[in-house]
Amino acid sequence: MQKFLLCILILSIGILIPVNRKVQISKVNFGKTLYFGEVSIVFEKVISDSRCPKNVTCVWAGEAKVLVAISIKGKLIERKELIFYPSRVVDEKANIIYKSEDFQISGIGLFPYPETPNKIENKEYCLEIKVD
Repeated sequence: MQKFLLCILILSIGILIPVNRKVQISKVNFGKTLYFGEVSIVFEKVISDSRCPKNVTCVWAGEAKVLVAISIKGKLIERKELIFYPSRVVDEKANIIYKSEDFQISGIGLFPYPETPNKIENKEYCLEIKVD
């Protein structure tokens, strides 16, 4: 009887634990568009990139700011600024690009990371996006 009750308890707990949603990581190059059904994200602009370059000691770690355009069914609904820090720590709430009942799109990374003495051309940038 105890084994039976234990099995019922384990099964009930399993039903209450939400199933992990599938997370998709995508990348979009500067000036390009990424599509998620009827939602499209355009990586429009690198506003600034003051992240401290590799092999350099900086007083301030810096940040990178980019601008994305969000459209639904081809109609622009918003332009949003995303901020990235050198530590790869991202404020996911601040970097939510789009959110619906079904999924959420967030900016999670910006590549390449600066190195001295090379300057990154806009066409080299790539925005990493998470969809869950």
